[in-house]
Amino acid sequence: MTSLFFEGNLNCITKVEDHNSLNKPKEYFYNIYSLPLIKKSFAENGFDSFHFKKFEIDIDLDKSNPDGIGTFTEKLADGKRIQFSGPLHLPWYFVYSETQKI
Repeated sequence: MTSLFFEGNLNCITKVEDHNSLNKPKEYFYNIYSLPLIKKSFAENGFDSFHFKKFEIDIDLDKSNPDGIGTFTEKLADGKRIQFSGPLHLPWYFVYSETQKI
C-alpha cells in the first residue's frame, strides 16, 4: 500500500479548509500514519513481515496553484525533492507486509 507515513509514534489528522472556492470552503483531510503503529497492527492481525520504503520523487512539479491545494516539489540542498500540497509536506511511503500462514 502507499500512503502518507511518519517513522515515529505519531498519527496526524489534518483538516484543510480551502477558502478559494466561490461557495462554502471545501474541506480536505490529509492523514499521516505512524509506521510503528501500523506495523504493530499488522503483527496483531497475523502479518509476519513488514517492510517500508520512502518514496523519493525524481521530477520537479511546479506550483500550479500558489494560493491553494496542488502538489508541487521543492528541491533540497542535497538535490533530493520533497512534495507539498499547499502548505503541507507529503511524506509518501510504500508499505509491504505478508503472512506465512495459509
